[in-house]
Amino acid sequence: MSKSKKQQRNGFYYYMLDMQQELREQGRNVRMSEMPVLAGPRWSKLSDGQKQAYSQRAKHEKRAGGVSGITLQMATAPRPGRMDCTGVLLSERRDLAAEMEERRRREVELMKLSFPPGKDVALEKFIFVDIQSLCDIPDKEDERFLPCEVAAVEFSLHSGIHKSTHKFIDPGPIPMGYRYLAKSTSETSHEIPIEGFDQAERDYRLVLAELETFVNPERRRETPVIYAKRGSAERVEWCLQWLADKAGVRSRLTKVYELEPLLCALSAHLDGKSPTVYQAQELFKTSAYDHETGTRCGWHEERENKHCSLGVVNIYCYVLSDCLCPKYGIAVTPSHLPERPSGPLCNVIKPSSRHRDTSAPASRASSLMSLPSDGPGEVNGLRDQMGQLSVSMGRGRGRGRGFMYGAVRQPAIIGGLQQRPEGQQ
Repeated sequence: MSKSKKQQRNGFYYYMLDMQQELREQGRNVRMSEMPVLAGPRWSKLSDGQKQAYSQRAKHEKRAGGVSGITLQMATAPRPGRMDCTGVLLSERRDLAAEMEERRRREVELMKLSFPPGKDVALEKFIFVDIQSLCDIPDKEDERFLPCEVAAVEFSLHSGIHKSTHKFIDPGPIPMGYRYLAKSTSETSHEIPIEGFDQAERDYRLVLAELETFVNPERRRETPVIYAKRGSAERVEWCLQWLADKAGVRSRLTKVYELEPLLCALSAHLDGKSPTVYQAQELFKTSAYDHETGTRCGWHEERENKHCSLGVVNIYCYVLSDCLCPKYGIAVTPSHLPERPSGPLCNVIKPSSRHRDTSAPASRASSLMSLPSDGPGEVNGLRDQMGQLSVSMGRGRGRGRGFMYGAVRQPAIIGGLQQRPEGQQ
């Protein structure tokens, strides 16, 4: 049969398409090559008016340049029962990436609609939550995470951190085969014991009730939105539902939005200028506040461990304050950012003075303190001098990091704008 014959589509062809779709709905999968035998007897019994309708449809499709969208969808619809390589029915397959993007777009729209006009948004209170897990078990949907620590803060641009809450959670027995994963995850991150931890709370109803009271103390009908960093939002949302299931109650903490779009929306609220979501992600990855005193809970502070839920949510507030308070004309207070010493943040050690007198033993800290310094007036000269080392001696951003190259704070670039350090014109 010639190519022109194959592409010829008359009224009978579209009648066969309709009949094929009807058979599919009945659970019968019939190929198009088999349809003429089945459709021929029924076609011959149609009246001239019915046949004329299909002929008109064929002419219309021919003028349109081919099969219409509806007809094409019917002709290419997946057969019932067919699966993809993962065992999921083609008719039930979901585009998770597209669904996530649509959810993010909808959340940003709702977020912007909730903002009051102008600088009044600085008075809005935001809730940030982080939950640590012993490990991630993607293969077990009912035990995806093992929550072991939760923390939340209430924050506003105007007043900084209002209040905070923190609790350790007993995740219960570890699923069989995942004990080593849980132990290695704990040792390389938060160091929370996988069992026998006396500070862990086993009353899940109490943990959830205290968290709900913290988020919604006035018990408003609509529970406020909770924010968590992208990459953590899924874990926070899952663990909150896990707590409700363990407590045997319905969770009211169901709105978990990503934090990065919040920073972008607040930045763009005044003048329409904001960093991209990717730039916001990089800002929240900062390690500048990892070793600030008082940022973490007491248990993690004693171990000098930065993987603390309370420390994580506090750093969210620090980043937002550092980025947005200057833009809104808000004076930074100790509730916005950790206090810093008023004196010079570092001593400068010349390469020629780094020798040690080995005749008398001395501690590393005392030997560094005794070395000569150029004084605070010449610290900025480091920017053009290679080979010099600066050692942090106070509660600066480099606390606990020992020797650092270029420890002098450089102007930060946020959203394409350069922020100058205080006192520099």
